[in-house]
Amino acid sequence: MRIINKQKKELFNLIKQSGLSKSRFEFNGENEKFHIKFREDFFAYSITMLDTVNYHISIKTINNQKPRVYKYQWQHVLTSFSNWIRGIADDIKNSPLEKEIIEVKFPLAIKRFSKKFVSIYNEAYTAEQNGLFEICGLGYRKAFEFLIKDYLIKKNPKSEHENIKKQSVSQAISQYITDDGVKLLSTRVFWLGNDHAHYIKKWKGKTLQDLKDLIDLSVRWIQIHEELLKVEKSMPKGRK
Repeated sequence: MRIINKQKKELFNLIKQSGLSKSRFEFNGENEKFHIKFREDFFAYSITMLDTVNYHISIKTINNQKPRVYKYQWQHVLTSFSNWIRGIADDIKNSPLEKEIIEVKFPLAIKRFSKKFVSIYNEAYTAEQNGLFEICGLGYRKAFEFLIKDYLIKKNPKSEHENIKKQSVSQAISQYITDDGVKLLSTRVFWLGNDHAHYIKKWKGKTLQDLKDLIDLSVRWIQIHEELLKVEKSMPKGRK
């Protein structure tokens, strides 16, 4: 027995209807158990399939840290889940510390190989939109590190993956990026990113927007490179 994709889609639709973004949630579990988290362990919702009809539901909210457990059939699960999502949306709306932020959208090619980049970048963006300017620069730098390493892992043989993971970003860029323009761009991103971690800034006159602009250029380069590979694959040399 398993929580089927159709049921998961019904849960995702309820998230969408609430006005919240699915990317703000973390989903895990397979077969008969499905676990959903929002903002780490502040909110958690678990569905365990008991048989073809009955489900155990465990619910945790910020106002009720001890999970409550229920036994439901699927339609009751949907009602319970809808109420849970609505409670999260209300907490966000009423919280002076957090407001719903429009997330930065990235090309599908980027999301496919580096979901972590997209997630970390939007956390940094949320911090920026909430006026937390002393920490969002580091967040953008970390996001870019995941983007570069995930891309290098994607482009290189499996035998190189562990080395890429263990290397510093500068070492990975030096060893695995051959395009001089991309190498220049990548190192500049980390120079500006490091400025947001240190007491004294080396790059006077450079702002947070400069860092974001360089990351945007990198994303566009990767997107164009991936599109060119598609063209090359669909129209290989030797065929006319």
